[in-house]
Amino acid sequence: MNQNVEVHIDGIVFRVPKGTRIWSNKTVAFEDQIIVAGANHEDTSLADDQIHKIKTTKDKDIPSAPKGGINKE
Repeated sequence: MNQNVEVHIDGIVFRVPKGTRIWSNKTVAFEDQIIVAGANHEDTSLADDQIHKIKTTKDKDIPSAPKGGINKE
């Protein structure tokens, strides 16, 4: 079972599988949401072929990790 972690970037909270790495100055997309990382974040790389369907996020949006990778509370 995947363990998910919360990543806080510029006031936006993302839940991603532990071990996913978000690199500086990259845009990472999953589940039709994006992460724009301005710095390196620990425990959070999605491969370039997973970057898709860029969509603007709002501060209160909490996108899900890829299907099967999260336990809803």
